[in-house]
Amino acid sequence: MLKNEFITVLRENLSSLPEEDLERVLDYYSEIIDDCMEDGMTEEEATAEIGSVQEAIANVFSVNPSKISEETIEKNNTAVLNNPSYNGAQFSSILVEERESDVVLIPSANGLTGVEWHEKLPHTAEVINGVLTIRREDKRRLGFFMFGMVNEDAKLRITVPAGKYHELRITTASGDVTIPHMFSFATADVHSASGDIEFMAPVENDLHVKSTSGDVSVEKLTASIAEIGSVSGDVELDRIKTNGGLKVKTVSGDLNVRDSDCGEFTAKTVSGDLKLDVVRCKDCTAESVSGDVSATAVIASSVLRIVSTSGDVKLNGCDGGEVAIRTASGSVRGSLLTGKTFHCTSRSGSISAPAPTPGGKCEVSTISGSIRLNVGN
Repeated sequence: MLKNEFITVLRENLSSLPEEDLERVLDYYSEIIDDCMEDGMTEEEATAEIGSVQEAIANVFSVNPSKISEETIEKNNTAVLNNPSYNGAQFSSILVEERESDVVLIPSANGLTGVEWHEKLPHTAEVINGVLTIRREDKRRLGFFMFGMVNEDAKLRITVPAGKYHELRITTASGDVTIPHMFSFATADVHSASGDIEFMAPVENDLHVKSTSGDVSVEKLTASIAEIGSVSGDVELDRIKTNGGLKVKTVSGDLNVRDSDCGEFTAKTVSGDLKLDVVRCKDCTAESVSGDVSATAVIASSVLRIVSTSGDVKLNGCDGGEVAIRTASGSVRGSLLTGKTFHCTSRSGSISAPAPTPGGKCEVSTISGSIRLNVGN
């Protein structure tokens, strides 16, 4: 069943509801379907995910909207966990499964662990096999009317002692995620469909951060390997250091990387602009289809590789053991720090490049764009 069919049948069967309540129900189910589609489901899969129309109708009539009051709202909206254990169970990892609330990790001032959520968005908090597990309860079973009454600034606040934890895993649909630098993790995986993500905590091994339509900001980070991206949101990286690789990807969002050190560095975007400012690495690969690529003080000890289809490429004080730049209709302009054996080709554009000198190769090719290169700042 498609979304419009689901909503139409639901509207027909709930026509006895007051108009305001009916529209709230329809908006609720419409948003849930949209969220599932943003997470990669097809329209039919997303509609099936929320259950049948009959289940939705039963859920609606299980709650009388005229009787929703403070008595029917979850009163115990705070779970206090005694560090380092909860009911005698210690935890070293944190798992959060959220939908609409912003997720904020807060360092504890008193050594206790607390989990606080919006009173109309009940959660569970418990330790399962050494993992502090926090989950948003199923809204379909709790009553959708709570969702419609919640302020859009609802937050899930997780207060734990500052320090190192084994694993952090957070998934959320529309909420933002904030992880400050007072914590560290062996591994971390953070995913939001439409919320923004701000991550500043060191990670010993692998870091995965992704948002579908939200912006992503990662600052002052150390990790072994980091993969960071957004589909339509912008990605900002500042002072990133990885022993292994750093992979950054967007589709339509802009990508900015500043003052970072890594082994293998890969940055890819389709239509967004790509800006690199002071990046030191072994191998650097920067790719864009229609966005521009701007690189300042990007130094690759092995290979500096830049590919663009229609975007322009601008270099300022960059270098590599070898340099390879390829565009179709974009122009290539700028400076390298050291001389190279230049091989520049353009079918219809003009070419200006320094005379070849002993050193690494610099191959630049474009179909219709021009090439203007020099050596020195």
